[in-house]
Amino acid sequence: MASYSNSSYTNDFFNLSGIYFNSSTGITTGLAPIESNSSLYLLKSGGTISSNLLINGSLDVKSTFTLENIGNVATAINEKQDLITDESLTISKTLNLQNSLDDLQDNINLKQNIINDGDLTISKILNLTTILAGKQDVTTNNTSSEGPALEPSSTTFNEIISSSIINNNKNIEDRDHFHYASSYGTISKNVNQAINFNLTKRGPALVSQESFTPKYTGLYSISCSIFLGTGSTGALRLGVNINGTNYNLNGADTYIVCATTDENADGNMLNGNIVVDAIVGQPIKLNVRSGSIKYLAQYSYFHGYYIGSS
Repeated sequence: MASYSNSSYTNDFFNLSGIYFNSSTGITTGLAPIESNSSLYLLKSGGTISSNLLINGSLDVKSTFTLENIGNVATAINEKQDLITDESLTISKTLNLQNSLDDLQDNINLKQNIINDGDLTISKILNLTTILAGKQDVTTNNTSSEGPALEPSSTTFNEIISSSIINNNKNIEDRDHFHYASSYGTISKNVNQAINFNLTKRGPALVSQESFTPKYTGLYSISCSIFLGTGSTGALRLGVNINGTNYNLNGADTYIVCATTDENADGNMLNGNIVVDAIVGQPIKLNVRSGSIKYLAQYSYFHGYYIGSS
């Protein structure tokens, strides 16, 4: 039962069962129209309905319908949070988030902590198979003068490193050292004569007991130590001769050792060093440029080695 009130009516309660609005004839009971002056007639506008009004069909609102007219709906909506801010939302308020996080942790726990030796295969490394396929299967000897010579791949790592560290295509472990000495006693030499030795201590054999034959073209360090003997007198100059030509720098005479008259005396040791531009196969020797010399061959020596390209 609904209560209806209006300033024009005094009746308070109406049994609305079987009664409905009709836009053309007013209110009907299903039997006959109720006249508009009947006490059962409900005003189409104005008035209020107290208690509960149950509507089984649709409600058609012809004019403005605001939230304020629907109980405390506006207040309830205004009390809601406008924005979800940081820390406003918990995991439990997000659908399935906790389950997803649990599954993720389970998957993480199944992963391997550390990649150990032998755990990783070539196929697991992006593009590694393709990169390796493009590499040379076997390193071979390089006969070109443009690069180092490499041993076959069966050669040990240390052997490859040793043979591939080069200087002008020369293995730096092979410095083409030479060291010549003598078993002779006192030897006398004059201008343009070579200083003689007869013992090969290191490197290639002596040529004609006077010359060293270089293996490479390039710079060589040439040194000598000459022990003077009794009767050696006068100013003395010794130089280097390459392939029959005296080695001179800047267009002037160049010497490896020099001695004044007083210095060219028994018991003195003459030591000298010079860097020369050698050519492969062309012999190098010491010779007297001026003066005369008597030296104790068994205490003297002639030595040198390859330095590098010119």
